[in-house]
Amino acid sequence: MTETQEYWKKLIQVWCIEDDKYGLTIPFIIGAIRENTSETNYNISDFFNDILISENEIIIKNCGDLEELVIGVFKKEDAPKEYYQNINSVFYSDTDFKNKLSTYENLIEYFEENYSDKINENLFSKDYYTHKWSGMTKEDSLFLEKVSGN
Repeated sequence: MTETQEYWKKLIQVWCIEDDKYGLTIPFIIGAIRENTSETNYNISDFFNDILISENEIIIKNCGDLEELVIGVFKKEDAPKEYYQNINSVFYSDTDFKNKLSTYENLIEYFEENYSDKINENLFSKDYYTHKWSGMTKEDSLFLEKVSGN
């Protein structure tokens, strides 16, 4: 397993399982990996290629609080896997995407179209209250320290 695969798995594990939250945005995951691994140019395509190689199941779902798609793991309150569409080990609901996804490349393209600009501008964190994107916050840094300590 690569350094980045280990890191994003740990990131999602701590956020979704230990802290019992639903998921992380793609910009946050990419920013965390860039800041906490040797892969300073890590991007959306790299992340989805890592998922494909690792065969870890993830779920993409809409976070109503942030009004963004988030990446997480299945939780007991989620519908059964059979309810979701999937491409390889990535599960999602068609209703969360404007256009139907038919290939893994479509999935990557969707996230690149919607989040590459934010990532390129180092906007990794979306404020829960204002819904504005920013760089990593103090709260984010504390969470990332917790992840690194596990």
